[in-house]
Amino acid sequence: MSSDFSKEYEVSYKKPPRKNQFKPGQSGNPKGRPKLIKSFNDDLKEESEELLTIIENGKKIRTTKQRIFIKKVYNAALSGDKTAMKELVKLLGNLPEKVKEIKEELSESDKAILQEYVERQVSHE
Repeated sequence: MSSDFSKEYEVSYKKPPRKNQFKPGQSGNPKGRPKLIKSFNDDLKEESEELLTIIENGKKIRTTKQRIFIKKVYNAALSGDKTAMKELVKLLGNLPEKVKEIKEELSESDKAILQEYVERQVSHE
């Protein structure tokens, strides 16, 4: 039957001549799809989402590099590192609107303390 089929094979739409058809095991796109070239931001995002295991309060915790970075900046700022404090204030200024609303709910004394701190930092620059 296959010999009859090859004799009666009709070339038409989506039916190329037998000599032009892909051989068994041969791909129609041998090089494949080109690899996507990632941007710096894509690489940074991917790297910050990578998980690491750390020991915190005697317990092993699996968390992202981004979370570890934030913890380190906070801890440095809390221990008195002025550079970390400045960076933390900058980071807090870039948070989404939801967090800005929370900051607006600060008491007047807290707002005064924050304003005094910002003024001192600006005067030192």
